[in-house]
Amino acid sequence: MEADVVITSFEQQLLREVRRADPTIRIGLIIDGNPPNLIDILKRLDAGYLSIGYTHLTPELLRDAAQSGIEVMVWTVNDPANLRLLTNRPEPFQICTNYPDRWVAAVQSKEL
Repeated sequence: MEADVVITSFEQQLLREVRRADPTIRIGLIIDGNPPNLIDILKRLDAGYLSIGYTHLTPELLRDAAQSGIEVMVWTVNDPANLRLLTNRPEPFQICTNYPDRWVAAVQSKEL
């Protein structure tokens, strides 16, 4: 099952310990910010996944993450207007929401 999961944490030390215990398990950093060295932090952790508060998402971050092979997920997007804005972005990333029906509505409005 290890190939099907990603262990994520706010705690970088915990991610280092997971990496030492098993170098094959996918890990990711959860963060509510966007420090200028974020991609470098992820690379040092050997993390292939970033879970970031959606208000910190930038085109540059998505570009740099993609170039570094890092998957991005934004959280927690519940407002329909923000869901529409994010759904209309051209870059690939995941969206976490407590209201999947609002996400479906955002996607359907994009298709109209």
